[in-house]
Amino acid sequence: MNTLLSVEARETALAVTFVSGETVCYPWLWLKDNAPSAFHPQTEERTFDLTSVDPSLRPISVRDRGSAVGIVWQNDQAEEEFPSQFFESYRPGRKRDDPADIAPKLWDASVDLETIPRHAAGDILQSDADLVA
Repeated sequence: MNTLLSVEARETALAVTFVSGETVCYPWLWLKDNAPSAFHPQTEERTFDLTSVDPSLRPISVRDRGSAVGIVWQNDQAEEEFPSQFFESYRPGRKRDDPADIAPKLWDASVDLETIPRHAAGDILQSDADLVA
């Protein structure tokens, strides 16, 4: 579902107004640094070097395409697409998903200490077989 009502290119930021009436400004340099194309598609590792662009970076054009916003940056030929969900996920006050946020498995008195696997550190360092045991 598209939650964007309108977008406006301002001097230092892209102003996005949501259907709720809230307007959030996303600075140009931040958008370039967090664009979907700034990350490897499989590993999600950052591939964009923020120090490679001028801090006064501005777009050449901004197009509201309904379910996405297209931005053409200075010195870029292709239009960069930002899905509307991108802006929704970065709204202030929204907690980002953290894949490492898992519930701990706590030990208590019911844990049988005799069944916990134990290995000598020296054996693990010397043998791959002991490492995977």
